[in-house]
Amino acid sequence: MREIAGEAVLLDMEQGMYYGLNEVGVEIWKLLEEGKSPAETVETLKSKFEVDAMTLMKDLLNLTSDLVEAGLVQAE
Repeated sequence: MREIAGEAVLLDMEQGMYYGLNEVGVEIWKLLEEGKSPAETVETLKSKFEVDAMTLMKDLLNLTSDLVEAGLVQAE
């Protein structure tokens, strides 16, 4: 992962594909790396962005599902 101007680029070395993350996606990625739970992640993001918890949870689930599907993270 490389962070560029508040956004990030992920490279799947096996597929040779790039994936982009927006500002919220970057924060989710960092919190996942720290081992935060979904509830902790939503609470942290609520303090940084003016978004309701349901929208954050939906975005979190969508992003993590996409990352798992792309093989960029593993579900536990």
